[in-house]
Amino acid sequence: MGQVLHGCATTTHAVRKAIQRSKASLKELSRTYGVNPKTVPYLSSLGRRRRRHPGQS
Repeated sequence: MGQVLHGCATTTHAVRKAIQRSKASLKELSRTYGVNPKTVPYLSSLGRRRRRHPGQS
């Protein structure tokens, strides 16, 4: 069974993990995976970010 993506989704979990592990340039990654170059830094930082909930300091 594969992932079910909503209509606007362009990346799967596997693509996000590949971007996080990659050492290639932003331009190269965006071309390889078909995403906007501005999206690549966001996707690559998702694993390192700590999610903060409202009211949490």
